[in-house]
Amino acid sequence: MSDKINSILAERGRQYGDYSEKCEIVMSIRRILPTVHLPDYMRVSIEEIIKKLSRACVGDYTHKDNFDDIAGYATLVSKTLQEIEKCPSQ
Repeated sequence: MSDKINSILAERGRQYGDYSEKCEIVMSIRRILPTVHLPDYMRVSIEEIIKKLSRACVGDYTHKDNFDDIAGYATLVSKTLQEIEKCPSQ
């Protein structure tokens, strides 16, 4: 692996914690997600929120970007739902 990639991985490890531990948290949360059908936009946002939560739990919980990203994904779902309410035939 190149020095640049190793440097990036080391930085991410400091910010987001141990990769294996983060994966365990992500998969634990995914297992409790309902098996009902969710629209793609909602499922993708939920998946991303799970990833950001796991980063906060395992890594640097003061890393503000994680929480900004969570708010962003939740806002995208909310805006999409607002648009659907305006045009219910879609």
